[in-house]
Amino acid sequence: MPNLININSLKRRFRKAVMGNLIRKDKTVDPIRASFATRKNRIYRAGCSASDRRKVHIVLREETCALIRKKYQKPIQDSSHTANIQTLADKVSKECGQFLRGGRLRIGVAQKYLNLKLKGLWVLDRVPTPPHCPFDGVVLNDILKLGLHGKKTWTASDSIPEYRQWVKAAEKEAGKGRNLAEWELAAYDGYLQARKRRKR
Repeated sequence: MPNLININSLKRRFRKAVMGNLIRKDKTVDPIRASFATRKNRIYRAGCSASDRRKVHIVLREETCALIRKKYQKPIQDSSHTANIQTLADKVSKECGQFLRGGRLRIGVAQKYLNLKLKGLWVLDRVPTPPHCPFDGVVLNDILKLGLHGKKTWTASDSIPEYRQWVKAAEKEAGKGRNLAEWELAAYDGYLQARKRRKR
């Protein structure tokens, strides 16, 4: 398990490298761009206007902020967090289904938004350590090497059982007793450092 000094150092590096993209002018953490950036799987229905997309963003932000205020001010159980992802996807789908492809905010997108928002708040020391990490292309590429079956892109997934598979595989990769948020922070730091080296 990484020590506290190492985690604090990783948090500082993440804040410096990435947080500028997640912090809005009003100082709130908002990972909309990172959560909705997808080349392979459309999130919105065809012909969805910029105004309609903004409505989806507003509902997602409001529902997520309410959820975090209510449920994440102290450590939360794995099963409760997974249920919150399902609830978030269902609520946004109910309010904004007419703007979303297939009438739904998929589980993969909901988990990325909630988990990345929690990661940003945790790195800023505003919430306790989250139970999971954001599952995106970087993390899934690592755990899919372990022989995990299922959808190859997080944006395509609309399945809590598949999400649970990702969590299980990530826990196996992280090692016994290691928190997923801390493991992913170190893995993502490695990814950023490798990207820097390639640019030289």
